[in-house]
Amino acid sequence: GQIIKPFLWAFCLRDSQPPFPHTTKKALCGTSQDHSSWSSTAQAIQRLQKDQRQMFLQNAIADALATGALLSTLGLLWIILLVRIVGLRSFSKMTNFDFVMTVAMGSLLAGASQSSSWPELLQTMTAMACLFAVQFTVSKIRQRWKPFDKAVQNTPVLLMKDGVILHEALRGTRVAEEDLIAKLREANATEMASVRAVVLETTGDISVLHGDQVDEKLYLGVTRI
Repeated sequence: GQIIKPFLWAFCLRDSQPPFPHTTKKALCGTSQDHSSWSSTAQAIQRLQKDQRQMFLQNAIADALATGALLSTLGLLWIILLVRIVGLRSFSKMTNFDFVMTVAMGSLLAGASQSSSWPELLQTMTAMACLFAVQFTVSKIRQRWKPFDKAVQNTPVLLMKDGVILHEALRGTRVAEEDLIAKLREANATEMASVRAVVLETTGDISVLHGDQVDEKLYLGVTRI
């Protein structure tokens, strides 16, 4: 009955047909004299909901400022605590899963600072803890089970080798040649011949290797298209 009441209030306060067959609006909502009590009840509920959205202060503006400052600080401290428990690898962005984790955590922190009630804040903080737990579990499984590692992890792709741009790899990874050249400039490459290799990592970053030669171990796990 408590679940149905809000829907009946919303129905009785507007001019529409009954939601149930063989039921008149008069039988469901009462006479027109009863509508004032329905309206008063609905207004009381709206005032109660408005008061519940104010978490600290009565003034709406002051409460918004206090809520944003305190909840964002609380969310940040919660993330720091989780990082201390799980470890620094949480935001290392070594894999695509770590990258998604970092982006999602920023979104959840923003959601925590905008919470309008304590249950909403608790739900957001629980989601943060669950993401850390999932990341920790996935990293442990990846270490112990290689098939799972291949299933959840992308492989790095070689984009350039010994000063030669691999255009087939660029097309396969949808990387424009101009973007590749821009990354070479960021890596302080002064000439194409000095670049031994360019690798598109699993996180989307591009690694540029310089030097006279590159140890073959550095190509471990790198795909050559």
